[in-house]
Formats: sequence, structure tokens, C-alpha cells
Amino acid sequence: MLRITNSSWAAFARSGVIRPTLHARSIVTVKTTDAEEQSILIAQRKNRPVSPHLEIYQKQLTAVLSALHRITGVGLAAGFYAVTVSYAAGVVDSASLVELYQSIPSVGQWAFKRSCNSSMGFLGKKWKELVYTLTSNDRYAGYHTSKAVNSLTEYDSEGEEANDAKEIQDNIPVTADEKQQAQLVLDAWHIIEDVINLDMNNPDPNNNHFTLNSKNSQNYDYNYDMDFNLDLEEIPDAEDFMNSLSSPCTFKDLQVAQKHLGVKFPYPVIKYFQTHDGQEVAPSSTKKLGLMYGLQLLSLAEVITMTNYWRKVARKEENSKARLKAKADSISNDSKERPGSHDIINPQDDAIINNDPNFKIAAKINEITENDLKNYPDLMRNMSTHSKTDYLKKLPNQKSFPANKVKLQYASANWIPLVTDNAGNHIAIDLDPDVDGMVGQVIIFGRDYDTKYVVADNWGQFMSKFALDFEDPSNCKLDYDPDLGQFNLVYLDQSGNVVDGGYLEVLTRRVKGERL
Repeated sequence: MLRITNSSWAAFARSGVIRPTLHARSIVTVKTTDAEEQSILIAQRKNRPVSPHLEIYQKQLTAVLSALHRITGVGLAAGFYAVTVSYAAGVVDSASLVELYQSIPSVGQWAFKRSCNSSMGFLGKKWKELVYTLTSNDRYAGYHTSKAVNSLTEYDSEGEEANDAKEIQDNIPVTADEKQQAQLVLDAWHIIEDVINLDMNNPDPNNNHFTLNSKNSQNYDYNYDMDFNLDLEEIPDAEDFMNSLSSPCTFKDLQVAQKHLGVKFPYPVIKYFQTHDGQEVAPSSTKKLGLMYGLQLLSLAEVITMTNYWRKVARKEENSKARLKAKADSISNDSKERPGSHDIINPQDDAIINNDPNFKIAAKINEITENDLKNYPDLMRNMSTHSKTDYLKKLPNQKSFPANKVKLQYASANWIPLVTDNAGNHIAIDLDPDVDGMVGQVIIFGRDYDTKYVVADNWGQFMSKFALDFEDPSNCKLDYDPDLGQFNLVYLDQSGNVVDGGYLEVLTRRVKGERL
């Protein structure tokens, strides 16, 4: 056996066999002077790129500016922590901060906004959003997005609210008729507010709109005494109705809403929302606070929600008509259709609609509708032939009263509901009327109304009529609804009896010329 020792490896290496495979590096040294070394270094630096990061070592601020920068930073931090701690401890609240800001003169407010948005830019977007929230009167429109709807436009970088009158003048051509209609809306709101304020301090039951209707005493719970001294926690009063009226919307809010819906509100509707944003009733409230004789005034956010729901219904109706027409065209004259062969909506179309972001709210509305059916046993029986269970399979003939005023549709994307009975029926403005109709006319539509009624030519005219009704205490009382277990404002006819069907029935009978 051959053994290779260390000495053998050494001899093999010295033999020169592997020497050609080894890399050799020649090192040449040159003796230079200090001056020559410096010139070589300078030549090397000329070939190097400039290093931008070296600029950080240059002085950026003067000593005065640097000191001011530190002092203001400490002051802002101290102020921020002071406000935060005071807010957390309950010493101050949002209302007091807003009141403090509003007490500052206009010049001071402008300077505050300017300083917050320019000199304090390093605090970023969150600080600007806080400033906008504290200094803006917008109910929905935020600094970048809307609280109730997705904003399609951003506000100016300073977060300042533009002049409403100027924006309306620039964006909406207001005619003399529209101004007159808007004035009717403002006058109506004044009448409504005056009536409620007077009743809040008026103990006379004969001249009060919020007293109980004595003619229906048999419907009241006999646990209450016959003088109707009922539990005040269960009976709404004038103050409850006044508190339900929401604060006004700003023109920014209305801009966002109109962009979201893709429509332009008539000028009277804009002034309507700039006075009160409908009614705000807490979901947990046990009181029914429909100011319009049991009908609730929708807020701007609820208007958008309800419009989107009805647009879903309108799209289903349009898809159904198109599909039925296509099927009818494809069937020969001598063939007989199978019963039930015409489904109202293609499942694929339905899926597309349900996935549309604009109609996501429809699922929530459907849940509310289901709750309505559970809570009101008579609701299903009283619904028209296109009730929730079968209206998608067979729509009855739609009518307009007066004729040719409203398009013969069950629902339309251009009917904007402003008032609801919370049971699927609405008072709305019609932005796409029939040949004899007027843009902005006020109509009644909903699941109980196969006939669409035009009750006013415009929103100003409608509000004026309602205000005159509301002003008369003889036709406005509180009545007990045993089905709901709640007291509700009702409309009384000339004999003092409650009108069956409520205020919607009153309006339709007036249109038809029937006496109440």
C-alpha cells in the first residue's frame, strides 16, 4: 500500500508540476514624495461622484431660527398635552372648544386657520382634519371624505368653508320662481318652529297640537286614568318634536350628496336642508316622532340611503322589462308560454346589482323591511298586489294621477324620497317627469301605491301646504296606535275623526278633489 507522507507532498510541490496552476501577483512599489501623493489623491477625487448626503453637515438654520424652532416646538407640545389632559379629565369638552373658537374675532379665526395650515404643516393631515372638524359646520362632509357618503371631491387645502350664497350663485342658475319657492320653504319652517315653540309653553289643551285625541279614549290602556294624565316618558310632547329637528346642512354637504347621487337638487330643496336636516330620531327611542302627521322627515344621509335602495328596485324593474321583451320576441305566435316562465330578474343581473357599491345599503334596508312585516301583522295584508313576496314576479299596471304627469314605473332612479312612513311609502321629488309633468314636482310613491300622485308642483308649494295644515290645532292631535303601542301625530277630519291612511291619504284625496 502506497503511503504519502508530508515530506512526499513537499517534494511533489518542489518538482514544479503544480507551479503553473498557481496565480502569482506582482507588487510594484514606487517611492514618492508627500507632494506627489497629494497630487495623486486629488486626481482620484476628480473621478468620484459628488455625495449629496454630505450637505447635511452644512448649516441649515441660523442660530435665531434654530432657537425659535425649538421654542415653538416645545410650546406646541405643551399646549397639545394640556388640551388632551383637560379633555380626558372632563375639564373641557368639544362644545366648549367650539365655543372658544367662535368667540375669537374673525381676524383671529383666519390667523388661527392660516397658522395651523402653513406654519404647522409638519403635524400633517391629521392635525388639519382636527382643525377642519372644530371650525366647520358641515354635518357630513369631512376634510377628505364624507361621514354619511363617500365624498367625490376634496376640500380646499385650508379647510375653509366657502360662502354658500356665492357657491349657489356660481353653480346653480336660480330663477325668480325658484327664489319664490325657496322663500315658501323658509316661511314654512318658521311656521312649524313657531307652532312647536308656542305649544311648549301652552297648557291649553284646546289650542295645543300635541294633546291627546279624546275621541279614541277606548284605545288607550285602561291602566291610565280617564283624565289622560299618562306617563310623560311614553308620550311625545312639543319639546320632543323640536329636539328631533336636526341642525342644518351646509352647502358642502349638499354638494357631496348631489355628486354622490348624480343629480341636482331643486333650489327649494337646498334651502330646505340648509334650515333643518330632517329629523333625527334615536333608534332606541320608544316615541314615534313623525312630524308630518306621523311621517318622518328624512335626513340628507337617509335620503341617499333610501334613494340607492329604490334605484336597485328600479334597475331590477328595467332588467325585468328588457328580459320579458326579449323572451316575448323570441316566442312564436302559436306557442303557449309556461306559467311562471317569466322571472322578473336574471340571477346574474341580480348578482351584479347586489355587488354594485352604490347598492350595498340595500341589504340593510331589506332587513328593516323584514322587521316591518314582523312588527305589523296587518302590513302584509294591506300591501298592494306587488307585495314583498311577489312584486318581483308580477308588477301590476302603474298609473299616474293626474295622467301623463308621472312616468308609469314602479320605481325610478330619479325619484328622490324626502319623507317616509317607515313602511315603504314616500313623499319624493320627481326629477324625471312624464310629458305633462314638471321637474321637481312632489309625488307619492311606494309599495302601497300603484298609482303615483302628484301632490304639488314643487317642494316650496308642498311645504307651504303642510305648514298651513300644521298651524291649525283642530286637525292635529296625538293618538294611540294599539298595533304599534305608541302615540303618534294624526290628522283629524272636520268631524274630529282620525283619517284612515294618515297624511298620505289626506294628500291623495285632496288631489282627487274628495272632501275630508
